[in-house]
Amino acid sequence: MSIEFSCSHCHKKFTASDDITGSRANCPWCNSFSLIPEQKQEINDCSFDSEEPIFEEDEFQLGEMVACPVCGKLMDLYIGTCQACVNEKTIRKFEDDSRDKDWKSGKVSVSTVFFRSSQLYRKNFGSCVSACFVCGFLAYFLTHTVFYFIGFILAGGVVGAVVSENPALVILSILLVPGGIALILFVSSLLFCYFLLGFQSYFLKVVQTQSLGVREIFKVGPYFWRMYLSSMVLTVFFLVGFAFYFIPGMILIFYCWPYALLIIDRDLPSISSITEAPKLIKGNMKSLAIILLPIMCLAFAGMQSTQIIFDFCEQVLYLTADQSDYLTFGVTGIIGTFAISFGMLILAVTYAEMTGQ
Repeated sequence: MSIEFSCSHCHKKFTASDDITGSRANCPWCNSFSLIPEQKQEINDCSFDSEEPIFEEDEFQLGEMVACPVCGKLMDLYIGTCQACVNEKTIRKFEDDSRDKDWKSGKVSVSTVFFRSSQLYRKNFGSCVSACFVCGFLAYFLTHTVFYFIGFILAGGVVGAVVSENPALVILSILLVPGGIALILFVSSLLFCYFLLGFQSYFLKVVQTQSLGVREIFKVGPYFWRMYLSSMVLTVFFLVGFAFYFIPGMILIFYCWPYALLIIDRDLPSISSITEAPKLIKGNMKSLAIILLPIMCLAFAGMQSTQIIFDFCEQVLYLTADQSDYLTFGVTGIIGTFAISFGMLILAVTYAEMTGQ
């Protein structure tokens, strides 16, 4: 008489003679050894007088285990449902439900924001400054490379057309100049949004106490085009606002500045990030004014300081124009690296305080 049982490793079924129960057999499927179980006694009545315990799960021990066609993990063919896939769907549904809920803005304490920012800045000083330097250097280098490369091609085309004395080529090369300028602006805006998004993503992860390296700046692919669309929409309104006596543009910045962090943190669509941003601002107007207005004033002051440093180099230090340019670029770059990195960290901490992180 034979007994049928499953391999304890690959769960394939095979038979063996009942006179060797209790010994180890070599599985023909996976070539591993399994213990041959003793044959269970049949129960012919319902008296339950058997001395051996009867377990309900013994009925399912012979279920064949197969790989799930979706996730590849083992599943019981008798049950027909992969538990790993069920758990993953449950987690995704929970995350989607949590994301769809409206976040209530928490109260922001000015002292807490600055204290937390200073603590994080001291703890992550090297990585914060490095991230700011990498983003600034690459953005500056790549945008200037694009400018000079496309400009060189356009200038060469115009000169070549003039030299050839072909009126048609001259007209065509001149008509291509606006397209080249538009291409320069488009590529430059793409680079700016890419590095700005990576910069903000990096500092948000610093606030969330995640261990990361500078290479995390470049992992913004899933959010990039939403960031770009939101930035273009806000840029249009921003320019229109600044055309009307400066104040509307400042109000727009004040109400919508967390839009990029919302895209990164909540994975929101472009327009939703713009509409959700004012909801976070609501209830913290005074605190945010104290936090953001000095940052905005420092940003504008930094823009004006370039000319002041340049004039100081020429009129006080008596340097040439080229030497003044190099020195001005170096000084503003060093000061800007420290100031911008700390300012971006303050914004990330402020966002974390508003969202209860």
